Amino acid sequence: MKFAHRAALLVAVVALAGAPAALAQPDKPWKSWFPHIAAQYTLPQGEAGDALDDGWGLAGGVTYKPEGWKIGIPIELGFTENDIDRAFLESFVEGPPSDGLDGDVQIWNLTGGVMWQTNTKGRVDFYLNANIGAYYTDIEVRVPAGVAWVPGYCGWYWCVPGGVVPVDAVQSDSSWDFGGNIGIGLAFALKNESQIYIEAKYQYADTQNAATEWVPIQLGYRW
Repeated sequence: MKFAHRAALLVAVVALAGAPAALAQPDKPWKSWFPHIAAQYTLPQGEAGDALDDGWGLAGGVTYKPEGWKIGIPIELGFTENDIDRAFLESFVEGPPSDGLDGDVQIWNLTGGVMWQTNTKGRVDFYLNANIGAYYTDIEVRVPAGVAWVPGYCGWYWCVPGGVVPVDAVQSDSSWDFGGNIGIGLAFALKNESQIYIEAKYQYADTQNAATEWVPIQLGYRW
């Protein structure tokens, strides 16, 4: 099922990238800093692909590139969240599976590097980038641990009844690690000299025990 979803996503990206663009690179003589923001669909790879479901993320930053430069200097802050695969979690739990068993992995990264562009004044621009930086990984697993009684309470105009609620035992781990990424993208210029872009990156974080690898597909806006 994962393969089918990913294949459909890649087909959609290729189709969009190949569509005719009436659009250009924002290469402005009066401006050298270009902010950007993007939403992303994340595809875990390698050992992470066996343990994590596809997820989502956000990215944003700024690129320094004076007029005429084919090389820019980007700085980007990114965030991704992926649920831990249910079957992977159940392989570590004794006894029958429980409906309340779940977990997720969140990764923050701050990176900087270089971006090379092929057509800074054209309607469509192909570019490459490479970056290194710091990655913060937070892993959380929630295991059902029974039930607890929560007393009711009243505010000025309402009351909330008490009752029995399920309780989870939370196990978590986090670390700071070194990592990097390389990416390729297509940018389409808009009439207001900003641009939309589609980008795929290979991300690598040197996390404990085993490296974490994933590919985010980004749809973003640069102005």
